[in-house]
Amino acid sequence: MHGGRPKELAKRSCEGVIVSLLWHRADDRLAVLVEDTCTGERFRLPATRENALDVFYHPFAYVPAKAA
Repeated sequence: MHGGRPKELAKRSCEGVIVSLLWHRADDRLAVLVEDTCTGERFRLPATRENALDVFYHPFAYVPAKAA
């Protein structure tokens, strides 16, 4: 992580999936962290001020497609 510990701006959970909106104060970056407590999988998505809430509420729409 750049700039130390991020501040959690919002958090929600449903059926074992926890989604957190994080702000990194040092470099003013936003990110959404998605954690599946059932499988242990987690991933982080970058966000901008313009799309942060959309990424927070619809993170799977922002996951890059895997190359075939």
